[in-house]
Formats: sequence, C-alpha cells, structure tokens
Amino acid sequence: MDSPIRVNAYWLNEFLAKAGWHFDMDDHPLNRLNMENATSRAILCEDYLIPKLRELSATQRRLVKETLRYALNFFSQKDWEWYTQDALPDITDSPEEMFTDVWGMLFPGEPWHLDSDEGYFRHDDRDDALFLDRYRYGRF
Repeated sequence: MDSPIRVNAYWLNEFLAKAGWHFDMDDHPLNRLNMENATSRAILCEDYLIPKLRELSATQRRLVKETLRYALNFFSQKDWEWYTQDALPDITDSPEEMFTDVWGMLFPGEPWHLDSDEGYFRHDDRDDALFLDRYRYGRF
C-alpha cells in the first residue's frame, strides 16, 4: 500500500503569506485588488504566487499543490477563513471559486477534483512548517 498523501492547511497559509500581505499593511498593492474578479486573481497569481511557487523546492511545490487540491474538495467555509484570513486580504465570499481559478493558474491543465479523501492524511500542525529543511531539501 502506498503512503498517504500528507496535507497540512498551515502549508497553504504559509505559501499564501509569501505574497507579502499583512492585515495592517494599508499600502500593500493587494489591498487595491478585488478578488471577486478574474483580473485581480490573475494579478495575484502572476505577480505574487507563481514567482513564489517557482522558488520552492519540488517537495514544497508538491505539498502546496496537494494541500490546495485537498482544500478545494474538503475545506469547510470555516477552514477557508481560518487558513487564509491573515495571508490575503478579503479573498471573497466564495473562496472555493477563487481558489479554483488560482489552481488553474498555478497548475494549468492539472485536475483538482477528488472523489474522496481516501489516500490523504490531513494533519494541521503549525510546527510542521513548509519551510523546514526537510521539505526544502526533500528529506522526509
């Protein structure tokens, strides 16, 4: 039997936080975007998230991708709020729709839909940081 795919909602939060936004940064360019529209979502991805994704190791990219895939299928509204509220400004009333668009820009042509969570192991642990050496250098 294959090992389960590990996901950690904090990994998604850490990756999104690389956009550089913080809730008390009134002058951050992301504050001028409206995540309800596709143009703003494209700016978020092209100017902030895609460059940060490219900086990650292959292991880190896989962790972000699988956590986002899992989130698109199984996160509750409360999960979306909790794990994105301090990483991006007022994302939308429908984060699933927004992050489906984000998925398409970050991982073009790759399917995000899952029929079940079988094969996934969710362990939300803030101390298991995405930027630990074991993920940066692929030793885990």
